Amino acid sequence: METAQELIEALGGRENIVDIEPCLMRIRVEVRTQRAVAENGLRLPEILAVVRSGAYVQLVAGLKTEEIAADMKSLVANVPHGTRTGPVGESVSA
Repeated sequence: METAQELIEALGGRENIVDIEPCLMRIRVEVRTQRAVAENGLRLPEILAVVRSGAYVQLVAGLKTEEIAADMKSLVANVPHGTRTGPVGESVSA
């Protein structure tokens, strides 16, 4: 969960994050503004590469992608870990 918190802060905080989506071996994060993103803060041992394009920041996390993305979604949406969610902040009922 610590990695997820550090990534959220480096992405400009909860208010700068529009959506978080795990996609194969990477986490695709839509941000409101790239100017708020501190790329050096994204360079954590768990993150293999960072790709920025348009409104998106892609974090290559390999096998830890799903776990880190779930932790990030939980923190951003302020939803307890393990709860299924749709787009950030939107709960999904089973």
